[in-house]
Amino acid sequence: MDIAYSFGTKYLAILGSSSRSMRQYLVERHVSPEKILDDENISGDTVGNIIAFELMIRRSKRFESVAFATSKFHKERVQRIVEKLYLGKFHADYFGIESEGVENAERQSHEKNSLGAFQRDFGSVVPYDDLEIIHRLTEVHGMYSRRTEKNHIKSRLMRTL
Repeated sequence: MDIAYSFGTKYLAILGSSSRSMRQYLVERHVSPEKILDDENISGDTVGNIIAFELMIRRSKRFESVAFATSKFHKERVQRIVEKLYLGKFHADYFGIESEGVENAERQSHEKNSLGAFQRDFGSVVPYDDLEIIHRLTEVHGMYSRRTEKNHIKSRLMRTL
């Protein structure tokens, strides 16, 4: 099925380290570049991508329906994170794009471990509690709590509230 047809007028949020190649893939399949959204390079991982997308893009543009495009192996984790942090806030569809060389046991193990880390860091967070979500991202989540620019990231996210 054609991607552009599948999602019609919805916006596609691209997530992951291969977002440039994903953007090219989508444009080659006739998805309008104006319909492709990313998190403006503020984040460094999936949780950060989703939080930045929600606070900086989706809310400001008031999108009620979004499709998340990510690698096929990554789709389940994206869906679980979105549903934990923002369930019911907007309608979401999930689209997994084939990636060469990553559908192996090692990658699946990484996804499982990453989802476990998300559960550990964000499991008790109440959905939509923006202050707590930002706090957990910048102070608890290992990738951000050790970053020298974590205060800059926190400040950018807090300005959206």
